[in-house]
Amino acid sequence: MPLERGHVVGGRYTLRRALGEGGIGVVWEADSSLFGPVALKLLRRDLARDPEAVDRFASEARSAASIAHEHVVAIYDIGATSDDVPFIVMELCDGETLETTVASRGALGYEYACELCCQVLLALRAAHEQRIVHRDLKPANIMVVHPEPDRPQAKVLDFGIACRLSAERQHSDGRVFGTPSYMAPEQVLGRPADQRADLYAVGAILYELTTGKRAFSGRSEAEIMSNVLQRPPMPLRAYDRTFPAALEALIRRCLSKDPAQRPASAEALFDELVRFLPPPARASKARIPARSAIL
Repeated sequence: MPLERGHVVGGRYTLRRALGEGGIGVVWEADSSLFGPVALKLLRRDLARDPEAVDRFASEARSAASIAHEHVVAIYDIGATSDDVPFIVMELCDGETLETTVASRGALGYEYACELCCQVLLALRAAHEQRIVHRDLKPANIMVVHPEPDRPQAKVLDFGIACRLSAERQHSDGRVFGTPSYMAPEQVLGRPADQRADLYAVGAILYELTTGKRAFSGRSEAEIMSNVLQRPPMPLRAYDRTFPAALEALIRRCLSKDPAQRPASAEALFDELVRFLPPPARASKARIPARSAIL
């Protein structure tokens, strides 16, 4: 049955308006007597009979729910419609993705970009503490809301292809997951990816936010992946000669082809990136917040 305004999903969520549609599902704003307004994400009907797609959809909910961090979109509920289409109920964020921001505004100031990426790093540290690697971090998966007019807050979305690291997981099955422009070389090659793949993606996001251009682009996914593996990105100072040389060096380290050359952890990258915030924000973030308990 096609979904429409007023339809009740799972017996308790009333659909109000469609918010967007992606490769695996559609997101609606819905009303809930328990949570108030929520975002409800339904798996595409043609994928609801695919066990792998259903498992990945459930993995998104499990991964995000287990992190429970202010910079990760909260998960409230999971379920299925009367005709067995899985859904996830999430925090409703009134904002826009960084993809939309860059598309409409172009390059952002480096201080603002660093502020948002510092918040993303806090979310990543919480995920990495639980040995969860996002693997598809990109501007489209980062929502920015404003709880106060002058206080932007980044929220990481979509843990649909996240994976848990384990001592037993020493090899990859060779499949490639992610979005080519933000994938670390080891992901492109189908090799195991640890937390440093997420830090590579942060570098790619910082590059794009500060230049308005992707670090790696091409006419096809194959060409983009070839560039990721073989080419260095265009120097950031080619776009802006006043760009801080130290910040460019840090972004280039994040984008290193060799994971060993990247910052070792989200905390380490945070400690370096915070130096580029404006003085008031730098003072408030002089030290990364205390570690949360590892569940």
